[in-house]
Amino acid sequence: MLFCMSLLLRLYAFLVQGICKYKQPGNLIASVIMSFSTFGYYGQIWFNRDYTYKCAVEEMPASYADTLMQCSPLWVLPVVIIIGILISIVIYRITEKQFHFETEGCAGWQDFGYNRKLPLCEILHRAGLSGTCTYFLQ
Repeated sequence: MLFCMSLLLRLYAFLVQGICKYKQPGNLIASVIMSFSTFGYYGQIWFNRDYTYKCAVEEMPASYADTLMQCSPLWVLPVVIIIGILISIVIYRITEKQFHFETEGCAGWQDFGYNRKLPLCEILHRAGLSGTCTYFLQ
């Protein structure tokens, strides 16, 4: 179940990027979505409290399980989601400035018969891995 949730979030992120033609708004939204692709495991703390407590008691000392439940009341869930979104946006902006996302993809895509440009190729090019573009097209 958790794997399916993670997979669906990742597919949704790629769909958003594709709809936005791999431009800045779509990449930003996809980045936020991808930051929650592993949330299914940790979300159990709020969505399935009894089971999480039972597993924590079986695997760790009871005091740990009690502390876990005390530190994760239901009101913390929206706070975790908001902080996750904010951190994701900040990290995206830092990465955007570091790799100069304003140039969309690399010119070499057309040489391989592809009309779609992806920022990944530009990132690889700037990192000195421009030959990797041909690897992804095989």
